[in-house]
Amino acid sequence: MADERRIATGLNVVEIGSSGSVAIAGMTLADAGADVISIEKPGGSPLRSEPAFAMWGRGKRSIELDLAAPGPRESALELARNADVVLIGMKPASVERLGLDFDSLTRDAPHVIVVSLTGFGLHGPYRDVPVYDAVMQGRGGRMFDFSAMHGGKRPAFAAAPVATYGAAMALLSGVFGALRERLSN
Repeated sequence: MADERRIATGLNVVEIGSSGSVAIAGMTLADAGADVISIEKPGGSPLRSEPAFAMWGRGKRSIELDLAAPGPRESALELARNADVVLIGMKPASVERLGLDFDSLTRDAPHVIVVSLTGFGLHGPYRDVPVYDAVMQGRGGRMFDFSAMHGGKRPAFAAAPVATYGAAMALLSGVFGALRERLSN
């Protein structure tokens, strides 16, 4: 399909963090014509060790920046301020420490749509638990649902990454909803 006919053509997207869900959402936006820049830590994203990374990284450009260092962090913030959409897959404490929270990113760039994925929200005792598919499935009860495999006596590991893909689709719904809202104002 020609670029001008794809739904995300003309969108600039910045992807930050090492969340599989964010990578899948970024991949989908790239497939739909967006220009996606993935900001990776020095040495590359941990997702690069995953067999699926060849798929998740397709259609994107990547840049390695040490977000803990002031100069590279400012470069990342500048990319984010000039983007249409920023996808963040990091723990809330890291997001706050690095100045990647919604208020910081939109202060000088109110047009930016910021989507930050957490497993357990911005507050509470689990807020900084890393978002891994198995953790989300376990906490959500999916593994207990498979306990019949063990006579109902213990949970069973559910290998399909349904939480990862489900979260990616929810991210995309939010992004396209926010884009539609931005266009209507």
